Amino acid sequence: MPDFLRRSETPTLRSPVLIMGWDGWTNAGEVATGVVGYIKDRLGAKKFAELDAETFYQFTHNRPMVALRDGKVRSFTYPKSELFYWQDPKERQDVVLLIGTEPDLRWPTYVGAVLDLAQELGVARTYCVGGYYDSVPHTRDTPCQGGSDDPALAAELRQLRIDPSGYVGPTGIVTAFLWEEIGRAHV
Repeated sequence: MPDFLRRSETPTLRSPVLIMGWDGWTNAGEVATGVVGYIKDRLGAKKFAELDAETFYQFTHNRPMVALRDGKVRSFTYPKSELFYWQDPKERQDVVLLIGTEPDLRWPTYVGAVLDLAQELGVARTYCVGGYYDSVPHTRDTPCQGGSDDPALAAELRQLRIDPSGYVGPTGIVTAFLWEEIGRAHV
């Protein structure tokens, strides 16, 4: 693994699912980071890796955060992407979570590192969580969209009333992951 992926351990997992959410383009109402953060906290997932901030973030765009008290710096944190895992011997599958800030730089390298790690861990299915602002009256259901290149999963999504998107325009890191996964699946 590249030196910009720092691990404290490499867990042995059972056919895990990978759930990812980023602060940035697809985090309206903090839905992406909120969902993945909630799952992490609820399960008590353990951190095992992070991606180096200096490699993927432009600090004049995604600024580090500081906390001052009595005029003194009490904490200083760079934007980050962290990976966590959860295991329960009573469950069939384990869970891997990625929660972070959408990178500013080197998207193909970032995506490739995460997908290589997912392959090494034996990830069975990947989910990207996100949301955009839209004008939805309170009298209507909130639209939910998703997609898959796998016909069985696409049918499963339709059964869950998750509509395929027809969006064309600027995009975020979620689409970069989906695009790279499709490319890897067809090699």
